[in-house]
Amino acid sequence: FAPTHEALARAYILKHDYQGATAELKRVIALDPQSEGSYYQLGLIYMEQKLPAQAEAAFSQMLKIDPNSADGHAGLASALSEQHRNPEALDEYKRVAGIDSLYEDVYFNMGVIEARLNLLDDAIASLLKQRQVADSADNENLLAGVYDSKGMKKEADNARQKAAEFQKQK
Repeated sequence: FAPTHEALARAYILKHDYQGATAELKRVIALDPQSEGSYYQLGLIYMEQKLPAQAEAAFSQMLKIDPNSADGHAGLASALSEQHRNPEALDEYKRVAGIDSLYEDVYFNMGVIEARLNLLDDAIASLLKQRQVADSADNENLLAGVYDSKGMKKEADNARQKAAEFQKQK
C-alpha cells in the first residue's frame, strides 16, 4: 500500500496540492516509519509552504534513518537558516560538505551564513571553494560584497567583473 500512497503524493506535488501530498506522505510514514524519502519530501513541502519548523522536524526524522544523507543535512540547514538559527545552519552545511564536497551550492550557502555571522574570512574561503565547484553570478556578487566589507576594493571589483561576465553569458 505504501507505493500507492507515494504515487498519490507525487501526483499531488505535481499539482501543487501540498495538503493532499502531506496527507499521503503521512500515510506512507504510518505504514513504513523508515521511509526516509517520505520524510524528505515532507520537509520539502513544508519549506515550500514557509513552515521551517515543521520542515526541520521532517528532515531530522530523515536523518535518524540515514545520518549520512547530504540531502537531509542540506534540507535541515535550509530550515534552520529560515528560522535565523545561523550557527546551527552553518554546522549542517559543513556536514553536507563533509559528506559530498561537490554538493550543489553548499559552499555558496556556507558563505551566505558566514557573511551573516560576520565570519568574513570564512565566507571568502567558502565562496572561493564554490567558484571551483560551480561558479555563478550570485556567487561572485556575494563575494564582491564580502570583499567590500573587508575593504578589499580590487578583489571586489574583480568579483563584480566576473559576475557581469556571467550575466552576459545568459
